[in-house]
Amino acid sequence: MALHFYINGTEGGQDGEELSNGDFTKPLLFDGFYPGTGVTIYKALPIYIRADAGETYYLVQIEIRGDSARKFYFTNIVGMNGGGNYGVDNGLNYGGTYYYRGAKVIGMVGDTNVKIMVLASASGDETNSPDLTTKIYARSCYNGAS
Repeated sequence: MALHFYINGTEGGQDGEELSNGDFTKPLLFDGFYPGTGVTIYKALPIYIRADAGETYYLVQIEIRGDSARKFYFTNIVGMNGGGNYGVDNGLNYGGTYYYRGAKVIGMVGDTNVKIMVLASASGDETNSPDLTTKIYARSCYNGAS
């Protein structure tokens, strides 16, 4: 019984490549960040979440935690992200879509892909070393089992 994150999937499908479970064999990569000094750039990527076959989870909370959590945004968030003390801001318009820091809640996740847009930022004063502390988490209050 579990929820899983995928890349390269299709919304409503059961496809995609599962993101690694903490071992970084298949991390979510926001490649192509080469900002100049003093410039912050952004990149949005779709990921997908789904449950194991035949399972359904309700009130699924998704958040990013770690040293760089403040550099990631979701669409349609519900509140402050437990991964950092920075709270909900006024949003960031990227490509005509508003993204916010914080936790995202999805009412129901079954065994087909639910699309989540994640926006990452990088500034010109960062090092090129990857941050291995920042991870995406999902949890549910209720999985429908009785």
